[in-house]
Amino acid sequence: MSVWPLTAFLTVLIILLKNDHEWPVLVVFGFLSHTGILFVLKSKGQRSLIRTCAIPLVTLAVFILLLMVRSDLDRPVFEEMPDYLTGVVHDVPVLTASGNSRRFVMKEDGTGGRVQVYLNEQESASPTVTAGMTCRITAPDLVQPEPPGNPHGFDYGRFLERDKIFFQTFISPGQLSCLPEKAGGYYRLIRFRGQAMERVDIAIGETSPKTAALVLALVYGDRSSVDPSVIEAYQRLGVIHLLAVSGLHVGLLTLAMNSLLLRLGITRERALWILLAMLPVYMILAGGAPSVMRASLTVAAVILAAKSGWKLKAVDGISIVFIALLTVNPYYLYHVGFQLSFLTSFALIMSSPLLSQGNRITQLMKVTLAAQIIAAPVMISIFFEWSLFAVFMNLLMVPAVTIFLLPGAFLTVFGLWLWPSVTVKVTGLTEMLLSVMDGFLLWTSESAYSSLLFGKPDTWMLLVLCAGSAGFFLLWEKSGRYAFTKGFTVFLAVLTFVYVQPYLDRGATVTFLDVGQGDAAVIELPHRQGVYIVDTGGVPSWHHHESSGPFDYDIEPFLRGQGISSVDLLVLTHGHEDHVGEVCKLSDRFRIKKAIYGGAMDQEQIMKDSLRCLNEQGTSISRGQRGMAWYEGGSGFRIIHPNDEGTLSENDLSLVLDSHIEGVSFLFTGDIESDVETELVQEELIRSVQILKVAHHGSHTSSGEAFLSRAMPAISIISAGENNRYGHPHEEVVERLSQFGAGSFSTADTGAVQIRVKNGEWSVKVHKK
Repeated sequence: MSVWPLTAFLTVLIILLKNDHEWPVLVVFGFLSHTGILFVLKSKGQRSLIRTCAIPLVTLAVFILLLMVRSDLDRPVFEEMPDYLTGVVHDVPVLTASGNSRRFVMKEDGTGGRVQVYLNEQESASPTVTAGMTCRITAPDLVQPEPPGNPHGFDYGRFLERDKIFFQTFISPGQLSCLPEKAGGYYRLIRFRGQAMERVDIAIGETSPKTAALVLALVYGDRSSVDPSVIEAYQRLGVIHLLAVSGLHVGLLTLAMNSLLLRLGITRERALWILLAMLPVYMILAGGAPSVMRASLTVAAVILAAKSGWKLKAVDGISIVFIALLTVNPYYLYHVGFQLSFLTSFALIMSSPLLSQGNRITQLMKVTLAAQIIAAPVMISIFFEWSLFAVFMNLLMVPAVTIFLLPGAFLTVFGLWLWPSVTVKVTGLTEMLLSVMDGFLLWTSESAYSSLLFGKPDTWMLLVLCAGSAGFFLLWEKSGRYAFTKGFTVFLAVLTFVYVQPYLDRGATVTFLDVGQGDAAVIELPHRQGVYIVDTGGVPSWHHHESSGPFDYDIEPFLRGQGISSVDLLVLTHGHEDHVGEVCKLSDRFRIKKAIYGGAMDQEQIMKDSLRCLNEQGTSISRGQRGMAWYEGGSGFRIIHPNDEGTLSENDLSLVLDSHIEGVSFLFTGDIESDVETELVQEELIRSVQILKVAHHGSHTSSGEAFLSRAMPAISIISAGENNRYGHPHEEVVERLSQFGAGSFSTADTGAVQIRVKNGEWSVKVHKK
C-alpha cells in the first residue's frame, strides 16, 4: 500500500477535527500518525523510510501550516456594519428564479471573504456588472441566511459557507458603482464562458430548450436550465453523474484533442504540452466543479509524470490531486460532488483488477455496481435513497451519452460559431429525441421500485453502511468461488438492516413543523403502524408573489429524511390556505391512502382544489364529524368537533382531534375560537391533556381561561410564522398559558418541535436551539 492514500486520509481527519481541537494537538496527531504508519510500512519491507516518507511528510506539513495560516482569513469579521464594501466581482451575474434580481459573488478586498450580492433589477437602470470588475457597495446590509427550521431542511447558510461565502446583501442599483478595469486571464475566461453560454441560450434556448439545457450541462457544467424533474429522475435512477462534467467528459475530450493534434502533424511531445496547457482552461470553462478539477488535474499529473519519467501509480496520482485541492480549499471536503468523485474513483482504481475481467458489458455492469455500492453511504446520507435501476440505466445511458450526446453537445457549440443556421435546424431533431428520452426517464423514475427511500441515517447506521460497502469489496477481492456473490449478499443484508430501522422503532414521534404562518404536524406511530399528517401549511394570499410554499423547503425534505414514502391518513382541519395550501403538491409526490376533512359544507375554493387533487390520486376521502374514532396499535384517535354546521365560521368548523398516542394525550385544535372552546368545555368533551396544539396560531380570539383550566396542558405548541403581520402569538395568550402552567413552544422561535413518546413517557426536542 502506498503512503500517498494514507496521507490523503490524514488530511481529511485534520480538516474534520480542526474546529474542535487546538492546533498543537492537530500537529502532533498528524505527524505522529503519519510517522507511525510509515514505520509500519518500513517494517514490512519498504526500502528506505526517508525515501518513502519524505515528500508525503513535507506535503502534510505544508498542508497543516497553510490550514493554520488561512483558517482565520477565510471568514470575514466585521465588528460593526461597514459603510461600504469594495471588491472584485468573482463570477458572471445571473438572473434569479423570480426574475427580480441579478445574483453575483464579490470577493471583498479587506478580508478576502466572499459576499453574495443580490442586485434589484426593478428599481431603476442597473449598472453593467461582469466578472473581474472592481465594484463598491455603499451602506451594505450584510445578513446571514437563517438556518433551516425543520429537521432535514436545506441549510443554505452552510451551503454558501462551503463556497466560502459568509454573507449576503440585497442592494439597489444606486448603491453599486463599478470601474471598467481590464480583467486578468482568469476573469477573461469567466467572461468568455458567460458569453458562450448566453450565445447557446439566445440561439436555441427558445426553439430547442432541452437541447440548450443539455449543451450547457455537458459542455459548461451548468445544470440550472435543466428541468428540475429531469434532474430528479437522473438522480433517482443513479445516472446523475452523466449530467456533470466529470472524468468521462475530460477523458473523451483529451483523447479527441490528442488525436486531432497528431493528425494536424504536431509531434506527440508538443501535443502533450498543448494538452497540459488546455486542461486548466477547460476546468474554468466547464465551471470548476470538483469532478472537473479531479479529472483534469489527474490527467495533468499523469502527463507530467510521463514527461518526467516518474512512475506514478493511479492511486498515488488521485491521492496527490486530492491533497492539492484540499490545500487550496479545505471546504471542498464538504461538497457532495467532491466526496462522490474521489470516493468512486479511488474504489474503482483499487478494484481495477476485478473490474477488468469479462467482456465490455460485464465490465460496465461491474463498474456501475461497484460505484453504486461505494457511494451508497454518501448517497443515502445526503439524498436519503439508493437507486435500484442504476446498473440497467447506466448500461443504457452511458453509451448514449458517450457516443451521441456528449459529442453532439460539443459539435453544437462549434456549429453555433461556424454554421449557426444549419446547427439551429439540426437541434430541432435533437429536441424531439431528447423529449422521448426525458419522457422515458421520468416514466421509469416514477416507478415505485426505481429506488429505496431510507431516510437520514444516524451516525451508527451510517457506520453500518460504510462497513457494508467495505465488506463487499473485501469479500470480492478474496479469491475463491462465489466471492462476488458473498460480498453482494453481505451488502444487501446491511442495506436491509438499515432500511427496516423505522419498523423496529417501538416509540412514536409527533413533529410540529415550522411552515411559517400555517399549521402542519406529522405523527409517526411505533413500528410504522401509521403515518398521519395534520394539515399541510401553505402560502397565504398575501404571499402569492413567492415562488413556492413550505412543501418544497420544509414538508418534503422532512418526510424524505424520515424515510416516509406514503401517508396513511391526511387530516385537513378546515379550508384555509395556511392549513391546506400544499395538499396538491403533497398528493403529487406521496401516496395518500385516506383523507378526512373539516370546514364548511359550502367549501372554500382552496378546499375544493385540494379534494380534487386527492381524488385524482385515488385517495379515500371522507368528511370528519364528531364521534368518528379509530385505533392503531396502542394509540387511539377521536374527532370531538364539529357536530353540526349551524352558523359557524370556517375557523370554528375546524376538526378538533383528541389523540392518545402510546399513553400520552394530544389535542389538535385547528383554528377554533373561544365560542367553540366554551361549547366543548360545557359538553365535557375537553379533558386534561399533556400536549396542546394551540388554536389559531396563538391568537387572542382562542385559548380562553375556561378552556385552559379544563385542558391543563403540560406544554403547548404554537405554530406561527416569524415576524408575521398578525403578531401571533399574542402576548396575552402566552401569559395565559404560563398562568396555567403550560410551557409554550412557538415554531417561530424554536423551529420544529418534536415530541418523542415511548411507554407513556415523553420528551421534547426543538430544532433551533
